[in-house]
Amino acid sequence: GATRIGLSPTAARVSNGGLDLRRDDCLISAGTALTAAGVVGVLDSTLARLSRRWSSQSAAVLGASTAQGRVIAALLAERAARLLLIGDTPIGRVRGRQALLAVAAQACCHLIAGNGTGPLAAHVRGLLGHSVELEPLAMMPVAERLVQTGFIVLSTDRQRFGEADVGVIASATGSDLQSDQLRPASVLCDLDTPRGLP
Repeated sequence: GATRIGLSPTAARVSNGGLDLRRDDCLISAGTALTAAGVVGVLDSTLARLSRRWSSQSAAVLGASTAQGRVIAALLAERAARLLLIGDTPIGRVRGRQALLAVAAQACCHLIAGNGTGPLAAHVRGLLGHSVELEPLAMMPVAERLVQTGFIVLSTDRQRFGEADVGVIASATGSDLQSDQLRPASVLCDLDTPRGLP
């Protein structure tokens, strides 16, 4: 009875690239937005069950520059007090930082578009005043200012992931993190492909 399917890489592998799921009455998407919304929905309900408020939580995305990581970062920016964007590959400090800064700028655009009433959204609106520009390139100075003030952290050091209260692993390179590398009582969601799938 599904009317919409988000086709993740895992689902694509086990469904003949989505061909086995094709029907006239069902929309099949790449799955990035659907996966991101599902992940954040699970985090919302988990924090509610734990009686924890997003406005006091720091959130990290390991693999922030991946397709899913970028969307998840924007959705977490709506909620969290602080955002840690962690690069998933050692592509060099300058290139890695620029890629992560672009993710931060995209998240700022998302906030300005009216998505989010959390602490980061308030800071972005405060930095912009009355001028509103929804292009990521124009939002780079705002993102840089949030980095300078510590509201957003950009890093290619995976150890920084452990500083967050809430974390999402949107990269295959994060699955080998150990529990002693995480903050006690942190909430973690790992999107890596389960082991054993072809």
